Amino acid sequence: MSTPPGPGANHLRQLRVMVGALLAAPVVIVVAMWFVLGHTLTDPTPWPFVIAVVVLGLVGEVVLRTFGYRTVVLPRGLSSADTMARSRLSYQAALFRRMSVAELPMLIALALSFVTYGGFYLVLFGAAVTLNLLVVHVWPSQRSVDRTAASLELDGADSHLREALGLPR
Repeated sequence: MSTPPGPGANHLRQLRVMVGALLAAPVVIVVAMWFVLGHTLTDPTPWPFVIAVVVLGLVGEVVLRTFGYRTVVLPRGLSSADTMARSRLSYQAALFRRMSVAELPMLIALALSFVTYGGFYLVLFGAAVTLNLLVVHVWPSQRSVDRTAASLELDGADSHLREALGLPR
């Protein structure tokens, strides 16, 4: 038997809608760039730039795993409501930081696509790398909540983040 959604389920739903819209952005950008850079489809792909975008994605992966889930540690002795509010805001701030790092490969690929031949495929690779990072690190999931809660609870205080977002304990 599943547990009913908690009081924070609406907040989690709002975050998922926002991130879902963000996940659609690289797809829309690729379609738009097909019209802008469609003439480059037959040009040879600039592999050094593609490799640079993929390496940027790998560096982003390392940065996100190392620093992306870090938050300010919650002090002990806060009320449950204050702890939940701080935890929810910390999770949201960390999510936006991860989002900005995850979007870098797409932004760099867009910029490079206008200064080289074969630019459409560069945008396509940038979008693929960005979508991968967004799905793994930005989508509000149990894993991301657990990693953020662990960062919040380093001093021993219970973050109540799962409850604040409406996830089962």
